[in-house]
Amino acid sequence: MWKAGTLFALGILAPAVSAAQSTTALVLFTAYTAVNLGNLGGTTARALRINDNNQIIGVSQTLGNAGQHGFLWQNGTMTDLGTLGGTWSGAKDINAAGQVVGVSSTLGDFASHGFLWHNGARTDLGTLGGTFSDAVAINDTGLVVGSSSTLNDVASHAFLWENGVMTDLGTLGGEFSQAYSINAAGQVVGVSTTEMGEEHAFIWENGVMTDLGTLGGIHTRAHAINDAGQVVGTSTTIEDAEPHAFLWQNGIRTDLGTLGGTFSSAGGHGINEAGQVAGGSRPLEPSDEHTFLWQAGVMKDVGGGAPLDFSQAFDINELGYIVGRAGGPNQAMLWRPVTVVDVGIDIKPGSFPNSINPRSNGVIPVAILTTPSFDATTVDPATVRFGPGAAAEAHGRGHIEDVDGDGDADLMLHFRTQDAGIACGATSASLTGQTFGGQSVEGSDSVQTTGCS
Repeated sequence: MWKAGTLFALGILAPAVSAAQSTTALVLFTAYTAVNLGNLGGTTARALRINDNNQIIGVSQTLGNAGQHGFLWQNGTMTDLGTLGGTWSGAKDINAAGQVVGVSSTLGDFASHGFLWHNGARTDLGTLGGTFSDAVAINDTGLVVGSSSTLNDVASHAFLWENGVMTDLGTLGGEFSQAYSINAAGQVVGVSTTEMGEEHAFIWENGVMTDLGTLGGIHTRAHAINDAGQVVGTSTTIEDAEPHAFLWQNGIRTDLGTLGGTFSSAGGHGINEAGQVAGGSRPLEPSDEHTFLWQAGVMKDVGGGAPLDFSQAFDINELGYIVGRAGGPNQAMLWRPVTVVDVGIDIKPGSFPNSINPRSNGVIPVAILTTPSFDATTVDPATVRFGPGAAAEAHGRGHIEDVDGDGDADLMLHFRTQDAGIACGATSASLTGQTFGGQSVEGSDSVQTTGCS
């Protein structure tokens, strides 16, 4: 008896493949490939944002590590965005029109100002009266948010910039605030100090700044907001243990958990309109941080892309593409989703509960089943791997037969039990492979181990 694979529960939708590849009803993002975006001649770089045209911005060291400049990457080419006259700059966000915002030092490096870049032209956004400002986010209508020092640099406040006018958004009672994200409706999120000096996440709308609270600790930051008003951020937990990523919606905060360790953090703009969240978490303690993808209560380890043990995500677009940094020294990275079709498989056809003795020297028969929406005979047996041990087909080929008696041709395969690597106590086993057309497939079925006592 077959069942849907465990990946089905993730419910992560991807664009449908062609009818010629004969898919099931649901295609899943279940794996990612890591792409190093390069740099501007230096040794380190970070990719910070990606729009739905897959234009990517970030920051990189320049030739000889002489400085740090913002960049725009598209179609394999990284472009230096220059500065406002100083020696360094950083790109922070990009909207659908390709408008980029960031921060740059001015002539002589005596000050740093937020800027807007578009088609090679840079605009200095000014300040709230002080010497520095930082433009962090821009929405598709060109509204910009960030932070700026006030007159005489006595404080730093979140701002909203529109058509040349910079507006102070105030604070939650303290002297500091920073805006990190703005959605299509003009809702702004960020962090502010309270009267007690604690840092709390806020949402600002129509002139009112509201405290979003914490996960039990005293410090929290809201990093991003989508057009549905879903907010992601990072908060310390009760007794100020290590911070966790959270999702806030309609007054309800949800702890997104971790990959197994004690720490997680949502990426800088790490939520898309589908509610997918990207960030970083430690899978174990101690261990390096790994990029994660979270959706509907499930956090998946995207990893760093071997041999890049460390990775951290900063943004995810509507296509599920993730950008961030990885490795040491840090490299600007793009993680591209690989679509996988969930297929029906039947381990030991005609048998239930699919008993397997992991110590057996025999083989395990597994059928890939044809359904009205998937033709099992399109699967290339040479690509199929089964079980935790990724066992190859024992005879190097499969054969076609109607396994379940429904009149359709199924693909029958056999795998050596020892190669499959099924451990005592396992309750399911999975199969992966590709069709002759290159479409990835995956399925799983229940098992019951015997002979383990």
